[in-house]
Amino acid sequence: MGRPLTEEPSQLSLWHATAGTDWSPRPSLPGDQQVDVAIVGAGFLILNREVRTLAESYGSGFRFALLPAQDAMAIVLFAGVLGWLGAQLAVARHLRDIEPR
Repeated sequence: MGRPLTEEPSQLSLWHATAGTDWSPRPSLPGDQQVDVAIVGAGFLILNREVRTLAESYGSGFRFALLPAQDAMAIVLFAGVLGWLGAQLAVARHLRDIEPR
């Protein structure tokens, strides 16, 4: 779930102030998450079939494909390293700015 609001929602923005809704976190949807993954996977397969049909009508062999596991892990690892590096740079800059001179 989302983080709890530390401010009154109407103080966050004009949109929050005029929406007139309850901003408290909602409970998770009932049901198994595996069913959700299966529904998304089925949608992906159906979309892939339709895209392939459209691409073939234009003489193309385009289709959606999943990344191989090794490539997916490399992207996740790269994203983690990039996030860590960005955090290090941000913290170093902040500490340099607040350090007494």
